[in-house]
Amino acid sequence: MLSTRTEGAAERYGRYLLFSATLLFVFFLSFLKIEDYDIWYHVKTGEYIVRNLSIPTTDIFSYTASGHRWVTHEWLSEVIFYLVSAAVGVYNLVYFKAAMITAVFGAYLFFLRNRAGFTVLAPVVAVAAVLARGRFFERPELFSYLLAAVFICVLEKIRTCERTEELPRSYLWSLPLLMVFWANCHGGAIFGVVITGAYAAGEICVADGFAGREVGQRRPGEAADRKKIKWFSLVFAATVAAGFLNPNTSDVYFYSFTVLDLMKRFGLQVLEFTPPTWDTEPLFYIFFAVSALVLALNIKRASPAHIILFAIFSVSAFKFRRNIAVWAIVSAPVLAIYIRASADYVLERVKGRTVAGVFRRVAL
Repeated sequence: MLSTRTEGAAERYGRYLLFSATLLFVFFLSFLKIEDYDIWYHVKTGEYIVRNLSIPTTDIFSYTASGHRWVTHEWLSEVIFYLVSAAVGVYNLVYFKAAMITAVFGAYLFFLRNRAGFTVLAPVVAVAAVLARGRFFERPELFSYLLAAVFICVLEKIRTCERTEELPRSYLWSLPLLMVFWANCHGGAIFGVVITGAYAAGEICVADGFAGREVGQRRPGEAADRKKIKWFSLVFAATVAAGFLNPNTSDVYFYSFTVLDLMKRFGLQVLEFTPPTWDTEPLFYIFFAVSALVLALNIKRASPAHIILFAIFSVSAFKFRRNIAVWAIVSAPVLAIYIRASADYVLERVKGRTVAGVFRRVAL
């Protein structure tokens, strides 16, 4: 028989192998040739900003709209794209893209490994990556994917902290700083507001007893909950305010709605802004059904923050197929956490019982 020390080493090596294999899978999955030709426009905009040391506020490229107002909400990501392409060549942006996508799912594997476990988290992350693959383009939205994952990892660490005095304050205040970066990279910064607001609202629900508690978490109504709500509320307000620190101020938050209004006004039909269908997105429907079922089975102990996040991003994904990628990225950790919770619950119930006894109990 293997010694305890040998078993522990084998388990560690197994986790390292699974961690590495999953990251390699995601990297090669996202290593796609340049298919979205908007990259040339983004790189050229970044070049203009670097060479002129100014961010354009009116259209400088097109003929028919020359001089019209331009909300350059992606200016910082475009500068980054330009600097990368200038250093290693524009075609090597595929490596940059693959590295960013790998970092998105790598953040979950690293920060949430104890909450969900590698054996659950790795396959869920792999499926989510396959589902989001349709949006793996060299576009500024890459920064929204990465920062959405980082926000969830940070907020999960704070949410699961049981003692208020042990709250990682540096983690809390990292969110407004990250929001400043996000709001200058992409209009998807509104996702950061939604994610942070969902966690703040979730803490209020738990403290007021509107929802059950997860196994091992504090009881609703404790005084510590109120202090935690205060911190969440302060960070939420600071994060929203930090998003205004960009050349376009509030336009960053409302840019997507402005685009939708223009499309409606001019009767434009863009494929990515249409709802998904079973014929075109069967994996999304399957992943959604599994996620919804797992969450429903754990509804009594599910975190209100997770329920709110899943609901909001599910609505956005069913409305526009382009949002399926961010839905998969946001839903993956929620699904993994509750698959692990369900497995722990079952194992706890069957502990010490024979398989035959459990079968008879279920059958009767």
